[in-house]
Amino acid sequence: MAPGETVRAKFHCDNVEKTDDGSTAQFSAVTSGSKENDSFFEATPFGSLNIGTVRGDHFEQGKNYYLDFSLAEEEGSQEEGQEEDQEEEKEK
Repeated sequence: MAPGETVRAKFHCDNVEKTDDGSTAQFSAVTSGSKENDSFFEATPFGSLNIGTVRGDHFEQGKNYYLDFSLAEEEGSQEEGQEEDQEEEKEK
């Protein structure tokens, strides 16, 4: 994945469980049910996702959510320095 590029997937919240520390949520990729869902299934990542959150009100069971993936650059990485140099050159 190139810096600045984003891949968007669409997931369905199958279950939310409240815990003493917040909540956990289980998701699965949408695979059908609408033209948009068919399109997402054909073009983006699929699978399942289990996440926890300290706040218990982020997700609602039965709802669909978009999940965006983008490259996480490490602070001070060589690539980051090269990008900054490129931006400076563009500004000249």
